[in-house]
Amino acid sequence: MITVDGFDSCLIGKDSKDRAIYDADAMIDTLVTRDDMDREEAEDYFWYNIYGSHMGEETPIYVFLNYER
Repeated sequence: MITVDGFDSCLIGKDSKDRAIYDADAMIDTLVTRDDMDREEAEDYFWYNIYGSHMGEETPIYVFLNYER
């Protein structure tokens, strides 16, 4: 299972293919508090550097638990 360094507290489980599942909102919040980014910077960083990193079939899954329509 591939994991994302520095985001262990955001790991919420794994799927049937043994891929890590992360709470994307918690990852963005971590960037804001840990790395002293504002929300927009943290979201940009998440989408480009974390979500945008494809690591083959074992690429982690990112979910937004606080999604609002």
